[in-house]
Order: sequence, then structure tokens, then C-alpha cells
Amino acid sequence: MAMRWFSHSARATSVSGRTPWPNRAKRYILNMPVEYRPCGQSKWIPAITANLSCTGALLEANGPAALRVGDELEVRLVLPPQLTGHATVPLLCVARVVRVEAASVGHARFGAAIQRYRLEAPTGDGASNADLDSVRSVRHEVNNALTAIIGSAELLLLVNGLDELTRGQLQTVRDSALRAANALRRLRYVAA
Repeated sequence: MAMRWFSHSARATSVSGRTPWPNRAKRYILNMPVEYRPCGQSKWIPAITANLSCTGALLEANGPAALRVGDELEVRLVLPPQLTGHATVPLLCVARVVRVEAASVGHARFGAAIQRYRLEAPTGDGASNADLDSVRSVRHEVNNALTAIIGSAELLLLVNGLDELTRGQLQTVRDSALRAANALRRLRYVAA
């Protein structure tokens, strides 16, 4: 199944000198492991985040950076529950290098602006895949039940002579089931 890519349109506006950026996205100072690679290459390179925002990341890597401003990268990371509010979220991002600097001997720091991203399926042991299969199965069963509820409510709404109270209750059932079905559709991108 094709993964859905999301684009990020927010852009920070830079101000020259030491003046803070007025529209800059909130930074999270996190030293978490990530992997990156120039687009089109197969080897992932380990790095650590110096900070992370919804628009980009400042990464530190061992060795000299063979990157230039403007290069496109793929960045693989797992957002922790502290940022997401409930669970770890694996992401694959396509980013553009916006700055490169030497942090110290044998280390490089570079800023990468996120262009687009997608949720990744969990990797690892069979338990993760079993959990994902379970979510898909439950999502399918709930969707089937919602389809029956929506269809039955719509058929009953076609009956002539319904009093207003009954008609209003049937419309509430149908509308609630439609909202639940829409929420379930959004869930498919997490458990796709």
C-alpha cells in the first residue's frame, strides 16, 4: 500500500544578525538518534538531533559532512511520546540542507528543513507487526458495523410518516456514524 506524504508549508522568516526569528517554530532540545542519507543513496548514516521543530532539525554527525546547502536528504526518526502526547511515531522525512557548519574536529552539524514527511510502519519484532495487523482487523470490523448503521438509518429516514422526534434521532445516529467513519479513515494513515 502506498504511503501518504504530508507537506509542511510553515516557513520561518530569518532576520539578519542576532535578532531572534519572530515566526520561528518552537524548538525542542533533544539528543535523539536519527538516520539520514542523501536522496538516491542506499546507506543510512547515524546522527543525533541537537534540536527539532515541526519545520526542521539541527543534526550532528560524526565525520566531516559531505553535504552542501540545497542537498536533499531522507531523514528517518522516531518521535517520542513527550512530543506526540501518547505513543512513539516513526517518520520518514524528505528535507533540504539549509546550513552546514563544523561543530568540532571529526563532527559536523547541519540544519535540514523538512519538505515532506510520512508515517512509517513499525519495524522490528513480530509483536509490532501483530499489533498493526490487529489494528487493521479492528478498523475493518468497525468500518463494516458503521456501514450497516449508516445504511439502516438512511433507509429508515426514507419511510413516510415518521414523527419529528424519530426522524431527528435517526439523523443523529446517521450523522454520528458518518463522523466515526471519517475518523476511522484518518486512522488508516497511522495503521496503513
